[in-house]
Amino acid sequence: MELSYRLFICLLLWGSTELCYPQPLWLLQGGASRPETSVQPVLVECQEATLMVMVSKDLFGTGKLIRAADLTLGPEACEPLVSMDTEDVVRFEVGLHECGNSMQVTDDALVYSTFLLHDPRPVGNLSIVRTNRAEIPIECRYPIYITCHLKVTLAEQDPDELNKACFFSKPSNSWFPVEGPADICQCCNKGDCGTPSHSRRQPHVVSQWSRSASRNRRHVTEEADVTVGPLIFLDRSGDHEVEQWALPSDTSVVLLGVGLAVVVSLTLTAVILVLTRRCRTASHPVSASE
Repeated sequence: MELSYRLFICLLLWGSTELCYPQPLWLLQGGASRPETSVQPVLVECQEATLMVMVSKDLFGTGKLIRAADLTLGPEACEPLVSMDTEDVVRFEVGLHECGNSMQVTDDALVYSTFLLHDPRPVGNLSIVRTNRAEIPIECRYPIYITCHLKVTLAEQDPDELNKACFFSKPSNSWFPVEGPADICQCCNKGDCGTPSHSRRQPHVVSQWSRSASRNRRHVTEEADVTVGPLIFLDRSGDHEVEQWALPSDTSVVLLGVGLAVVVSLTLTAVILVLTRRCRTASHPVSASE
């Protein structure tokens, strides 16, 4: 009866409603749940410096394939890689700082955010759009690591782009020098400060002390790469909470130490008193009465 009723409605509203469209079997069987598909429509791979996005042409799981020309990535609408029409996957490969991606620094991670946009357009002279517009958010999270290139320089060396100490200011989202001109840390904002050349290393100082030191410490290098992390930065409220949580444990340790010290002191005192009495008894024997 239900199928005949649907057929009657379809005949009345032919071409003006989706009731006449073929419905999946899982919708007709008493509202059963939709079967899970093993193929994911969007796959994201966050690499060290690039972002890779793979989009299935069956994006909505309806069997109707989308066009690669209808897909863009990010606010700058980056286009996908060139692929064959016979391929079932559309690929994007962009840098983390490209396509208008936004970067945010949290307490324990660097977060790069962007979105995948599917904006279908009519084909040819037709005004019918068979798929819907969709925007899929994409996010890559990276634990905070600090990689330092350490180099020993003379104390009187003026700070420059290759000899500097910079710190990151979260409110301004930029790097500033600890000392020296303000522009020597601009390369840190770009992520490209160049590679220190051998010709600009620490100049050789001709002195007896330096020669002897170089002979004794030839195995020590003047430059080294050091990576520290992941790092978790706590704000003032977080530090205060950590101190509050750490205070009871420190106090208990101190009290336990004091208690052990008192017990040990009392034990040593008792032992000393016993030994003293024995020594006195041995040195002054009591004579037997006649």
